[in-house]
Amino acid sequence: MVRKLLVTGTVSLVPGDGIPQIIFAFVISSISLVLSMKVSPYIYPQRGQLHVTSLSAQCITLFAALVIETRKLTTNESDPEVRGTGP
Repeated sequence: MVRKLLVTGTVSLVPGDGIPQIIFAFVISSISLVLSMKVSPYIYPQRGQLHVTSLSAQCITLFAALVIETRKLTTNESDPEVRGTGP
């Protein structure tokens, strides 16, 4: 529950749009993933594997969002040569 509160509630309190919020959510998700793998909080191993899989998917999604946001900053998409429609 603490992870859900941190990822959903406090991300909006992180100053800045985009990258700082994604990094904060990625760090929280990564820490949660590592802790879940170390502690194994579930009685049934299948539920633990499902939890680790879902946290891994969340980390991968956040990392992909970080890559996309970074690419937006490094390329100027309004430039016609970047889009391939230039002379």
